[in-house]
This record gives sequence, C-alpha cells and structure tokens, in this order.
Amino acid sequence: MKRFQFQLEKLLRYHQQRQKQAELMLSRAVRELESARAAVRELERRIDLACRLPERVGRAIEPALREQSLRHAQQLCETLPTVQETLKAAERRFREAQGQHTAVTQQVEALLHLRSQRWQEHLDEAARQQQTELDDVVMKQWSRKAQIEPAEMPE
Repeated sequence: MKRFQFQLEKLLRYHQQRQKQAELMLSRAVRELESARAAVRELERRIDLACRLPERVGRAIEPALREQSLRHAQQLCETLPTVQETLKAAERRFREAQGQHTAVTQQVEALLHLRSQRWQEHLDEAARQQQTELDDVVMKQWSRKAQIEPAEMPE
C-alpha cells in the first residue's frame, strides 16, 4: 500500500500560517481596543474630577480656583472626541481582525476536515487491499487442499 499523501497539504500549511498571523493581529487589536477603552475611561474620570469643584459646605469658593477648574474641564472635554475617535478606529480594526481570523480559521477547518476524510479513505482502501490479499491466500490454500484431497481419497 502506498503512503498516505494529502494533495492539499501545502495549501493547508499556508492557511495555517495565515491563521497564526491572523491570531497575532487579533491579539494586537484586542490590546489596542482595551488601551483605547482605558484611555476614554481615564479621560472621563478626569473630566468628572475637574467638574467637581473643591467646595466645602459653609466656605466660599475662590473665583480663580473655580475658573482654573472650569478651564481644565473644558480642555479635557475638547480632547474627548479625539480619544473617542481613536476608540472607534480601534473597534473597527478589531472587527476587521476578527473577521479575517474567522475566515482563515474556516478555511483551515475545511482543509483539515477534507484531509481527515482522505485519511479515512486511505485507511479503507488499505483495509480492502489487505482483505483482497488475504482472500487470495486463503483461496490458494483452499485450492491446493482441494487438489490434494481427491488424490488421497481411496475409491
């Protein structure tokens, strides 16, 4: 019986390499997305803190401190859309990386399934061939035995 050989093995290895690259791209996109989310959360936290004036019950608020806090909050609010755009871009890259990873994984899975089917066919063919050879040996032995038996039988 000849050795098992999957004709699409090179294609399978190529797609497996692409799958590994897609996994790396996806993990980078996840890290980038988490970083962008953390940046938005941090900026929102800083805006919240800047909007809380250092007021104390029963004490007067210094106008300069109030003005400085409001200016700082306004500056932070002006940078928020930029950080949110960065987050949207990171989400888009994540979706793209996820889609590419899914597509490549499906191709690899399809090729692995096809290789598994070919392997099973190979095993079945080997079993059929072995059975045929075994049948031939048995038939030859039976034939020899059948030729010898009539000669040994006394009449």
